[in-house]
Amino acid sequence: MPIVSVSCWQALVVLTIASLAPVPTVLAQSIATPSADYDLTYAGRKELAELANRAANAVKTVTTVEKELSSLYQNRENARLQHSRFAQLKQKADLLYQGHSLEIAKLNRALPTAPNAATLGQIMAELDQRKQAREAAAAESQNAQRKIEEAESEIKALITKIEPLEKEQAAAIDELSSARIRWREVTLPVMRLARGDFEILASYLEYWLARDPYWTEALVLRALAAHLLGDPATAEKRLREAEKVHDAGTTEPGGNPVIEALKALIHDDRKAEVVALRLTRHARDRAVAGHAYCILARLHAAMLDNSPKARAYLENAIKSDPDNLCAQADLARWQLASPDTDDNEMAAGIRTLEDLWNQSAYPSWRLAFDLHNACRRMGNAEEERKYRQVLLTGNAPEAIKRMLGE
Repeated sequence: MPIVSVSCWQALVVLTIASLAPVPTVLAQSIATPSADYDLTYAGRKELAELANRAANAVKTVTTVEKELSSLYQNRENARLQHSRFAQLKQKADLLYQGHSLEIAKLNRALPTAPNAATLGQIMAELDQRKQAREAAAAESQNAQRKIEEAESEIKALITKIEPLEKEQAAAIDELSSARIRWREVTLPVMRLARGDFEILASYLEYWLARDPYWTEALVLRALAAHLLGDPATAEKRLREAEKVHDAGTTEPGGNPVIEALKALIHDDRKAEVVALRLTRHARDRAVAGHAYCILARLHAAMLDNSPKARAYLENAIKSDPDNLCAQADLARWQLASPDTDDNEMAAGIRTLEDLWNQSAYPSWRLAFDLHNACRRMGNAEEERKYRQVLLTGNAPEAIKRMLGE
C-alpha cells in the first residue's frame, strides 16, 4: 500500500459518503439499488469493472494532487511565517523610529538652554547619534515593508496555484464517493454476506481493493469474508490495513466498534470483545452498532455454552438497526440450530431464510444447507428435497454432496 500524507489519508477515508459520518460505517448499503443479481449479469460485471477503473483514477488523482498541494501548502505556510516575522520587525523598527524622534525633539528643545559650550557639544553629538539611529530604523522599517509585500505577493501566487488543485481534488473525491456508492448498489454486499455468498463477495472486494486500497468499509468486509472462508492470513492482513486506514483518517477519540469486534472475532480475543462492546454501546451511529453486535455474535455462535450470548448480541443488533439483514439471517440460523426452539420460532426462522433465498437466483449452497436442515427438522419433505437437489447439483463442497448422497 503506497504511503501518503495524513491529510490525504483523511480525504480518502472521510469521502466514504455522508452516511458514514461521524464514524466510517462498515457494511453500509445504499437504499436505491438495481435489480437483484444484476452483479451476476454481463452488464453488471462490465459496470463493476468500469466503477473500479473510475475509483482507481480518482484515487490516483487525489494522491497525485495531494503531493502537489502538500508542497504548495508548505510554501504558503513559510510565506505566512515570513510575513509575520517581517511584520514584527517592522513594528519594532517603527517603535524605535518613534522613540528616536521623541528624543530628537527633546534634544532640539534643550539646545537653546545649554549652559556652556561643553554641554552644547554633548547635546549636538547625541542629537547626531539619534538622527543616525532614526535613519537606520526607518531603513529597517522600509526593508521589512518590502519583505512583507514580497511575502504577500508570494502568498497570492500560491493561492492562485492551490485553488484549482483543490477543486480538482474535490472533484476526484466526489467521483470516488460516487463510484463507491454505486459499487454497493450493484454488489449488495450485505445481502451477499447474509446469504453466505462469501466467495462472490471476496472476489468483488479483492478486485476493488487492488484499485482503491483506502476504503475502510471494503477492507473490513474483506477481512470478515476471509475469516468466514477460513483464510486467516488474508483476514489478518486486511484487518491491519483497515485499522491503519481508519486510524489515519479520523480525529474521533477511541476506536471503531466494528473493527474492534472484528479483531475480537479474528483473534478470538475476549479483551477486544470488551473494548468493542464498550464502543458499540456508545456508538452514535446505530447502524454501526448493529454491525458490531452482529460480528460479536459470530464470536460465540459456535460455542454451545455461549449460544445465549450470541442470541443476545443478535437481538441487540436488530434493536440497534431493525434493517440489519445479517443480524436477521443469523438470528434465524440460531433459532433453526437451537434444540430449544419451538415450532413457531422454527417457522419464523425458515420464513426469514426463504425470503433471503428469494432475493437472489444465485444458488447459495450455505443458505440451501441451512434451509435443507430446517425443513428436514420440521418434517417438510418436499422443501427438503428441493434444497437437497440444489446442494447436489450446485457448488456445494463435495463432502456435503457425499453426505447427502448416502
